[in-house]
Amino acid sequence: MMDIPIPSWAKWRIGQFVRKRKGSKWRGRVVGFYSTEFNPRGYAIESYYEEDSVQVYPEAALEDWKP
Repeated sequence: MMDIPIPSWAKWRIGQFVRKRKGSKWRGRVVGFYSTEFNPRGYAIESYYEEDSVQVYPEAALEDWKP
């Protein structure tokens, strides 16, 4: 895996497992970060169950998860 810089605001690091807190389920590991004006703290999460599937979520939508 590439050495991806970790933003100073990041609650989770690359490789840590998280899940979506509400609504549809999404569980997986952090593979990247993003920041926009609307969502300044966001994460790219690779699915634990669907190979090569990635979704992006703001930090507030996520919580720790242990597979």
